[in-house]
Amino acid sequence: MSARPVHRTSWSTAVVAAVSAAAAVLTLAGPAAASTPAHRRVPAAVRAAAVSVPRAASALLPTADSFVTRSGSTLLLQGKPFRFVGANEYYLGLDDNVRDAQGRPTYPTHAAIDSALDAAVSLGATVVRAHTLGISVGSPRSVEPSLGRWNDAAFEPVDYAVAAARARGLRLMVPLTDEWRYYHGGKSTFTAWRGYAGSTDPGATAADDAVQRDAEAHFYSDPAVISDFRAYVAHVLGHVNRYTGTAMSSEPTIAVWETGNELWDAPNSWTASTAAYIKSLAPRQLVADGSAANGKHVADAAVDAPAVDIVGGHFYPRDPAWMQQDAAVAAGHGKAYVVGEFDWTGDLSSWLSKIAATPAVSGGILWTLLPRIAGKPEQHGDGYAMWVPGTTAQMTSAQQQIRSTAAALTRSWQQAAAPAPAAVAPQWSTWAGPGGSVQTTTSGLVLRTGATGGWADKASARLVAAASADTRVRATVVPVTTGESYLSLVLRSAGSATSVADEAGYRVELDGGGYASVGRRGAAPALLSPSLHIDGFAAGSPLSIEFAVRGTALELRLWTGPVRPSQPTWSGDDDTAAAVAAPGGAAFSLNGGAAAAPTEWKITSWQVLPA
Repeated sequence: MSARPVHRTSWSTAVVAAVSAAAAVLTLAGPAAASTPAHRRVPAAVRAAAVSVPRAASALLPTADSFVTRSGSTLLLQGKPFRFVGANEYYLGLDDNVRDAQGRPTYPTHAAIDSALDAAVSLGATVVRAHTLGISVGSPRSVEPSLGRWNDAAFEPVDYAVAAARARGLRLMVPLTDEWRYYHGGKSTFTAWRGYAGSTDPGATAADDAVQRDAEAHFYSDPAVISDFRAYVAHVLGHVNRYTGTAMSSEPTIAVWETGNELWDAPNSWTASTAAYIKSLAPRQLVADGSAANGKHVADAAVDAPAVDIVGGHFYPRDPAWMQQDAAVAAGHGKAYVVGEFDWTGDLSSWLSKIAATPAVSGGILWTLLPRIAGKPEQHGDGYAMWVPGTTAQMTSAQQQIRSTAAALTRSWQQAAAPAPAAVAPQWSTWAGPGGSVQTTTSGLVLRTGATGGWADKASARLVAAASADTRVRATVVPVTTGESYLSLVLRSAGSATSVADEAGYRVELDGGGYASVGRRGAAPALLSPSLHIDGFAAGSPLSIEFAVRGTALELRLWTGPVRPSQPTWSGDDDTAAAVAAPGGAAFSLNGGAAAAPTEWKITSWQVLPA
């Protein structure tokens, strides 16, 4: 088998009539604008224009708020091994199968997107791989039509597809550039923008001579081209979805970013640095080595790059022995292995049974699943198009085999025992002024403060919890006495806390003077330092506090009563989170104080939970 991938796609130019989608008003859920950092807020105009994304009753993984994570060579969802069968639906952001009067690709309708995702769900797929959710350069309807010029209107179908996938419990795998010269753009687009030679043949889908291949190699080496590509990646990952209010880089539905599609000649050094860059923007999402291609072994990929989570292969034709050999190599290097594309034609029983029987293979994704438009199959001319229901006996048989394997893998995840939350062994660092005291009891830690509420009458206790890449800590604080009091919460890895004044509502304050208000009007936050304070509430009932340290992001919830809020009270990143995630752990401090009378607090129920 050749080390260079076999080019197997010839894009169809058939014109299929588009069907407009019915829309209803969607009420966006999330923190109030006053408590959301300005760069992550959804503009009022976007909220007003939002349309409904129907939730599919057949969602197989009702875990929309959970990120897919990795432990060694195993992918995890809610702490349980996650294996899957998926489908490639490359056209969800821009569709080459439906063209306008000038022959140009068009944006898919909401109806087409729904049809495609419903087809995936009907097969039991839990992962969809979609090129044009992340690759969109060089054409009038692209996210970046020309160098440095942005067309954010192109995000509308992307936003809808992500929101619709979320509603169905699907996870997405999204490449960010392409080896091939397809309609959505790729590495040749970036090199052409910097003056490197391109093909004069508008129908060419690959560099067809040594000069062009050498020109495209500058994608990996020219600092200007690298900077251009990174600016594009930052723009895509920083985009805030108009339907969910969540940045692409913070969306659990997007499980994996791929450095590209079939970048078979990408230097491992480029893959390693690009993966690290993506991780710096999206620390909670996984990164796949985009050099996976037909005929390339993972031993030749960036299998030792620290920021790479997933390696894999594409199979035309299917080769079970090759797949199992590469999966074993990936496992030996502590990486997950995913078959990003496979030819579904012919008898799939042996292939799918090998995937299911090989734990080192996290999943396999068929090429390619197409929607139906007004009941009619959207045509695609590469010989691998599949529609649901099937249009041939062989297609119907393949779908039955896919459903059986997918159901078994999903059932395995559903039946797996969730990991038990590990209780933190308290390691308290305490302090009390002359008028305060700290006492350890069998049921928790009791803080007593003096009458004045001044610094000398305060008491604090600090629990140091390791700040891993994905840590969630929950605590309950019980007021032993009642009255108008305040509790100061300090999260820090280094440095000293500053005193804060009482406020008529929660206040998130950062050392250095910046603050974000929670529950009241206030200025936008200035994320300046490691320390975080929450102040000002009526101490009449137990207060539950939960914070998640997620890579370089911090998320905080505060609530009274038994119901944990579904949305964070506050979330932030930048300098605050970087300090939180610093080596040595994060400190979680509680400082009790009273404005008019001594106050007593008891800290109980400390746990580290799966984030």
